[in-house]
Amino acid sequence: MKKFVSLAFVFLFVMADIFVQSSETKTLLLEDKYSELHPSASYVKLELNWTPADGSATIVYSCKSAVFDHSQAMNTVCKALKDFQSANQYSGFHYKNKDKTKYITDEAGNKFAMYTSSVVFTR
Repeated sequence: MKKFVSLAFVFLFVMADIFVQSSETKTLLLEDKYSELHPSASYVKLELNWTPADGSATIVYSCKSAVFDHSQAMNTVCKALKDFQSANQYSGFHYKNKDKTKYITDEAGNKFAMYTSSVVFTR
């Protein structure tokens, strides 16, 4: 009986460890190969926070606020998501919630615009 309980606890801890490892979020900096979609912004940063276990992802498009264009950001993010979808063999994606635009100022006084989109990829 003691051996069975010990084995059950070991199995429980191993499964918990596997679950924690599979639910970790990976942060990927995507290469900006979409300059034709955002001609007004010369420097754009694309960051993808992806959880492989459930396929959820949040992509952040950021650039200087003076050159930010909402439609260019939306088109760039959509193209980046479609490229990520095909590269990782997903069949599609749907939006988790409404896209958000936020304007921030860093400690040096530079103003940036951040366009955020949250999606769930499906297989």
